[in-house]
Amino acid sequence: MEFLDNPEETGILVMTLNPSTIADLAYNIIENIIYNMPTLELIEEAGGCLKEEMNIYYYRFFLDGNNKNRCYFKETVKKWYSQNNSNLIWITTDNHKYSDFAETNPFKNPAGGYYIFNNKE
Repeated sequence: MEFLDNPEETGILVMTLNPSTIADLAYNIIENIIYNMPTLELIEEAGGCLKEEMNIYYYRFFLDGNNKNRCYFKETVKKWYSQNNSNLIWITTDNHKYSDFAETNPFKNPAGGYYIFNNKE
């Protein structure tokens, strides 16, 4: 989480045509560890538009080139985690969790599992 505001470009493309930043990769890793991260809700809380108005590309639009938004997003993610970490349940598996490629992906999950958010509300 400490890297969520790092705007340094990596040259790595992750689901985008633009090079990903260290912050993008950090959030991608978090999403691969915590299955159902409420990304759109977190962006909305950090000052983005309403989640109903967002699409998959809004994450990049909101954060790209805007360090202030990255800092807001980082603090929002950290706040969400501190409020919800007791509701995270570890699922042990060698498979990648929810990926569309999980059945055909020959790579094992390096973490040996992932968390799901058990929202009791």
